[in-house]
Amino acid sequence: MKKLIYILSFLYSSLIFGQECDVATQMPTTFTYSGFIVQDFTVVTNFESTLIQIRISKGSAQGTELFSENHTVSFNKSGFFSVEVGSINRSDFVDFIYDVNDGNGQDYFIDVYLNTAGQFNYIGSKKMTAVPYALVANSLGGIGTRGADGVNGAPGATGATGATGPIAPFGATGATGPSGKDGVNGFDLMIMTDTPPSSGKYYVDDGTNTSDGKPHLRYNLNGTWIDL
Repeated sequence: MKKLIYILSFLYSSLIFGQECDVATQMPTTFTYSGFIVQDFTVVTNFESTLIQIRISKGSAQGTELFSENHTVSFNKSGFFSVEVGSINRSDFVDFIYDVNDGNGQDYFIDVYLNTAGQFNYIGSKKMTAVPYALVANSLGGIGTRGADGVNGAPGATGATGATGPIAPFGATGATGPSGKDGVNGFDLMIMTDTPPSSGKYYVDDGTNTSDGKPHLRYNLNGTWIDL
């Protein structure tokens, strides 16, 4: 039966800097944890992806558990893997940070478990020689709670009005609209008669007074009616 061997020369490295909402200054919120897994001293290459569990305990390896999270990892040809501790279970990771801040010189260990046949099996531990946040927490004297928001500043003065922009070019002439309806013929409203009116300039004669005996529009020219 082949036995998985966990190489303990882990790369505990590269603190990643971020921002927590209740921390007064920029601090690392995760750290990279890397290692190798071999099988009977042969590099593991048959895992496309699998689950590993990272736990942080204090006092001793597999001691009092402070933090735990699962990561899906893919092993490369060398059996190497790398995870970002604290990137998934942020709440417990912050609790771990507070414990470090109040730990009074406690030892902390990273315990690694590999999921095989549906369950996590312990494969090794590594003592943490440089605990994240320790230097920052000590320099701050502990992580304080977030202070109240400051008062909003007064609005700034209104800026000067900008210069008037250039006049835009005229648009193209639109298409000609449809013709309107014909208006009412004014002469149709004039009543034909056989007698010139006593006043006015125009009337329609029924032919009684016209020179050719036919209906005409007549015009009063200085007292004389002429046919139009």
